[in-house]
Amino acid sequence: MGLIEEDAARAAFKKQFADLLAENERLLQGGLSLLPDGAKLPEGVPVVVRMVILAMHSKATKTFRGISIICETGLAQDATILLRSLTEVLFTLRYILKQDQKDRAERYLAFASAVQNYKLMEAYKDAGEQAKLAKEMAADIQAKFGEDWWDAALGMGRWAGPKISIRKIAREVDLDEFYEKVYGVACQATHASDTTEHVEIKEKGGFTLKITPSPERIEAVLTMANEIYRLILVAVNESLTLGRHEDILKASLYEKLKAEAEAKSAPEAAGRAED
Repeated sequence: MGLIEEDAARAAFKKQFADLLAENERLLQGGLSLLPDGAKLPEGVPVVVRMVILAMHSKATKTFRGISIICETGLAQDATILLRSLTEVLFTLRYILKQDQKDRAERYLAFASAVQNYKLMEAYKDAGEQAKLAKEMAADIQAKFGEDWWDAALGMGRWAGPKISIRKIAREVDLDEFYEKVYGVACQATHASDTTEHVEIKEKGGFTLKITPSPERIEAVLTMANEIYRLILVAVNESLTLGRHEDILKASLYEKLKAEAEAKSAPEAAGRAED
């Protein structure tokens, strides 16, 4: 069942992209064993910072796996929605760890819990005691970080500050390339501005719905997901001084493929220049 030809397509794509899927599975297993249950963590890391690191590692691991599952089904374009989420985890984690870790972690957790809970309670006016607690928590947060911060977090989702957009966060942590190549493009699928790509309009009012699984973008999405998750694991490994899986974390599939593509295109570019 499922989509038209879904089972056959999944079997074909697993075979077609077997090496790439295996690389992602290898990295996933490295991520799973990076922080096994009961692992001893360094005491020098503030509790609030440690909580953010652990939470983001957990979320990123599940999101990374979800991308592979969706791509196996031939829905890579839809998997970019999860890729955007994974990319934002990387931006946020690197930004928090760069400097002022405790303050940035507290602001992020305030946004992730207090602000989001307040918005939820506002949507359900009859929430009773929960709404009261949400408002009390909101008042405490506003007193700590200021009304400008609260308004920006509540209205625009800017947890880092009123003037700090996700683009600025990416730039500060030297991840402009991923903002341009991944985040910006993935936003199209996230906000459904790619809808025209899912239907073909023909002459005389005819149309074809593009709802059959496709190999399109699978390689690109899996490769970028691999690199982004790897960078997240590197940040977790270094910030908690775990010293694990250095061999896995240093091997960048993305950089390898990019170098191969550049080497292949160099003679072609030289030929065109001579012409």
